[in-house]
Amino acid sequence: MIRGAKPKPTQLRALEGSKVVDIVCPSAPLPPAVPEPPDYLTDYAKEEWHRVAPILYRLRMLSEIDTPALIGYCDAYSTWRSAREMLNTMSGQVSNGFLIITKKSKDHQGGNVIQSPLLSVMNKARLDFLRFAVELGMSPTARSRIDEEASGRAQADDPAAKYLNRVR
Repeated sequence: MIRGAKPKPTQLRALEGSKVVDIVCPSAPLPPAVPEPPDYLTDYAKEEWHRVAPILYRLRMLSEIDTPALIGYCDAYSTWRSAREMLNTMSGQVSNGFLIITKKSKDHQGGNVIQSPLLSVMNKARLDFLRFAVELGMSPTARSRIDEEASGRAQADDPAAKYLNRVR
């Protein structure tokens, strides 16, 4: 088992202002334009794709090899959102749908209160899309470390920035 911190994507290191981005691996080739979502994704997944893909592309964090991770992120987001909406429709029931009461059957008395299966689906999907978000550099921690100079938002003629960001 490899010890230490999980390696960051090269482009994320560059956005954070690291001067040694080319040591780990060269950047993967960017697609010629923001890729379109696959047809098999749900409407919610496509909606999320159209929201995040242009941002990742603009930050040069969406290469051709990253599209399966983006597909996984969007698909998990769609599952989470669908489960969340189904749970919201159960708001008038026991504990707003978080708990359900089992029904009586031939082998079971019924009437037991259990956690809604939708809650498990929603939580699993949330963990999945958050895991993909971290891999794609979309976590709050990753965003907080992105260096303004590296992302192109700083003034190019700022002498203080040039001095502080010089290679030593």
